[in-house]
Amino acid sequence: MRKIRCDNCGKVYDGDARDFCPSCGRRTPREDAGGNTGHFQFHESPSPAPEGPEPVAEPPVRRGGGVLLLRVLIVIGLAVCALLIAWGVVRYQTRDSGPIPFVAEDTDTFAVGGLTVSVDGVSWVELDRSSRLWWADFDLLAVDVTVTGGDSLDWDYPTGEIYLALDGGHYLPPLEDSTALDMLSELGVEAITAYDLLWQDPLEGKLLFYVPKGFDSAVLCLEERTGRDETERVTAIHTYAVALPAREEEAP
Repeated sequence: MRKIRCDNCGKVYDGDARDFCPSCGRRTPREDAGGNTGHFQFHESPSPAPEGPEPVAEPPVRRGGGVLLLRVLIVIGLAVCALLIAWGVVRYQTRDSGPIPFVAEDTDTFAVGGLTVSVDGVSWVELDRSSRLWWADFDLLAVDVTVTGGDSLDWDYPTGEIYLALDGGHYLPPLEDSTALDMLSELGVEAITAYDLLWQDPLEGKLLFYVPKGFDSAVLCLEERTGRDETERVTAIHTYAVALPAREEEAP
């Protein structure tokens, strides 16, 4: 028998037989916690819900669409970059495919694209003995040429490079220094440059090259170009063999 005293009227009753007081009918708020501890638990009544309308839960934010769109944009960007790189490689290979041909000219008059070039002779221009170049064992070579067809050239790209090739892989550009050319003009030497082709047709004058002593032959090279801007390229190099005149005296 488990005796329980009613906390309302004080009557003692058998807790195993009933769960309420037989005298007043009050139920005990206490509940056996179990085991042999002899302690009791009290159930707390839930707090009343606050008055007013229930709060409306916000719908969850769906972020899957934004991530998917970002991934699609990244893939598209990478694909565009790959296509641009491939297009540039193909364009470069197409433009510069194959070696540049060399055209050996065996006559004094030959064509370089739309130009007609005539080599009229070669000679040495006498340098002043006080010249630093003369003391450094250089001589000034003059190649007399007549060029027609320059009026049809492009103003930005009148022609390709002009240079003199020597044995051993030496390449000499023509003299184009304006001060030196003016001084030579006062001495009666009519020097010309590639851009002079735009102003005179026919163009007559001398291409000047500083040539070191020790060479008795050279090759005059004239590039033939086509197109302009990014499409400009060398289509051929015309070569004309030149026998250098004998040099009368050496620098001390």
